[in-house]
Amino acid sequence: MVMQYLFSCMPNTFVGVESTISAIRISRYLVEAKGNHQRALRLYVWNAAICEAFYFPSQIVEVAIRNRLHHSLANKFGPDWYASSAFFSPLPNRLKNELEAVIRKCQRDHGPQLTINHIIAAMSLGFWCHILTSWFESQLWQDGLQEAFPHIPTDISRQQAYDKIDQFRHWRNRIAHHGAVFDKSPMKELKNMEEVLSWICPETLWFMRQFNDVQKAIGRKPVRS
Repeated sequence: MVMQYLFSCMPNTFVGVESTISAIRISRYLVEAKGNHQRALRLYVWNAAICEAFYFPSQIVEVAIRNRLHHSLANKFGPDWYASSAFFSPLPNRLKNELEAVIRKCQRDHGPQLTINHIIAAMSLGFWCHILTSWFESQLWQDGLQEAFPHIPTDISRQQAYDKIDQFRHWRNRIAHHGAVFDKSPMKELKNMEEVLSWICPETLWFMRQFNDVQKAIGRKPVRS
């Protein structure tokens, strides 16, 4: 399915939009549009629609990842793993700083109502990815990944799991920073997200697919004008 975005603009409107958004950003779409200004803006809107469609599946996958890694940390270091010196001491300084900053912010925001769930939600996806690096190989992953990912195939290594989750992190960040994704194999990235979620819960994967409009959004590429 293709869709013509039903708007046109005067030349001065394109100049204004290009100036506001930046010529560098718009140039990605002008190249794809073979210099056609109207189509470039339609492609820009189309790209935004693809990013929007990724919001729901990205939310499901990210929350699932951090909850499962929290589960592994809690089993190893206790329910308040973030306060455990056995967990905290070996962390690289940048993650120590991040964790301390998150704890301070959560304490300010929630006071005596602070729970572990606030900490889990506030930590960056990069922090959660780090839990799958070789840094925690001996502490968490010597017996495999099944505790964190109950349905992961046994032939997938910790490094392979990290690579796929880090790939998702990069994709999520590209969307969050409003980057061009239309020419970055979005369906391949969706398949990667689905694979990661399949390791955690097939039923949740089914649920995500019911409300996933990524393929529809991709199919609405503006026709040439």
